[in-house]
Amino acid sequence: MSALTVVVAGVFAACLMAGSAWWLVRARIRLLEDRIRRVAAPVSEDGDGSGAEVVLSVFRSERKRVWLWDRIEERYPLLQGPRAAGITAGVVVVVGLGLWITLRIVLRIPGGWGLTAGVLAGMAATGYSVLIWLQTRERKKFTEQFPDVVDQIVQLSRTGMPPLEALSSVAPDAPQPTGDVLQAVRDRLAAGLDADRTMAAVAARVRIPEFTLFCAVLRLQRRAGGRISDALGNLAGTLRERRKTALKAHSSTAQTRLTLLILVLLPIVILVLQKFTSPQSVEILLNTPSGLTVLRWGIALIAAGIGVAYLLSARGTR
Repeated sequence: MSALTVVVAGVFAACLMAGSAWWLVRARIRLLEDRIRRVAAPVSEDGDGSGAEVVLSVFRSERKRVWLWDRIEERYPLLQGPRAAGITAGVVVVVGLGLWITLRIVLRIPGGWGLTAGVLAGMAATGYSVLIWLQTRERKKFTEQFPDVVDQIVQLSRTGMPPLEALSSVAPDAPQPTGDVLQAVRDRLAAGLDADRTMAAVAARVRIPEFTLFCAVLRLQRRAGGRISDALGNLAGTLRERRKTALKAHSSTAQTRLTLLILVLLPIVILVLQKFTSPQSVEILLNTPSGLTVLRWGIALIAAGIGVAYLLSARGTR
């Protein structure tokens, strides 16, 4: 290797290192400026704060460094990014392997771009469904816990404590995920942000009707006055009635959910039983072109039926 080559390589490496360092410094400066704007925006804007947007990560003690976690928490506010990403990744990998084994080995579909696209589409749909399921589960917990938390705030308010101070007192001991939402309000109030803007911003981010009603009651009481304990007591009763209505809607779709479960499990159970009782019929189904065609159409029709039943169930619970 000549000396000129060594010099050129050294200069190139030095330029690359200098450019990387400059890029990292600029990225940190942009991040700091962005956080400063987020902190200053709720304080500097005029109006009632109905359109205020405060990013929850501004006031966290530790800034999450993984972009995917922040996106998950932004889209599904009741989830914790690292935990949700881990669960979703595990389920997606298992489903991807199952799809590949089913399509490539059981159905004997030739490999190629079509098979790869089908597996990737199935994995993407699975990841989206898992995140929705996790968010729905956390939202269900919130709606179950929140009336009791409101009752605690009512009891503290009746002793003479202001409602926002009562909220701050209840937040550390509240069960999850309700505790995280109340803690977000408490942190912003402790940082000196306006109470109306804080509640409007957190309610807009969480997007839960029960919490939105709670914030609306607090904001109206701050403007109009009156006994907040009576208003919050009525709100707790309203939230419990909403919960009962949701449970009735959930029970009314029990038959549809049972149909979904049967549609998924029955063909698998029948194939397994036929494998032991009548193996020749299963061999015809798996080892002949006509049998593979029938099997593919059967899986497609079952998937379509599951999709229709899911849509009917989801419409019944709205």
